[in-house]
Amino acid sequence: MNAKRMKKGRRWLPLVGLLLLTAILFSYAMFQGGFVSWFLFYSFLPFGLHAFAVALYPIRRVAVSRTVPAKRYHAGEPIPVTVRMELPWAIPPAALTVSGQEPRHGGAMAAWPF
Repeated sequence: MNAKRMKKGRRWLPLVGLLLLTAILFSYAMFQGGFVSWFLFYSFLPFGLHAFAVALYPIRRVAVSRTVPAKRYHAGEPIPVTVRMELPWAIPPAALTVSGQEPRHGGAMAAWPF
């Protein structure tokens, strides 16, 4: 089987699992009835919808740019760096990590949980 085709199939597997879990919880609430089963379904719904939106998020279209104000710095001097991200949709991703790596001097990492 083609490697590209296998990657594409692996991308849709979590979405199918998420939809299956939502369908199972909905059918459990419909057949069981009562407060607890509907509470389980409605408490899962916001997390499931957010996971579905994040899974469909076009992460390849995110534009990240880094600006450093000066061209030269002295040893031990802090370097202020501004990172700008342009997101294609207004939905914030659940967790986004932007890492910059210099070829000789390690790297820096910033993470936004919201």
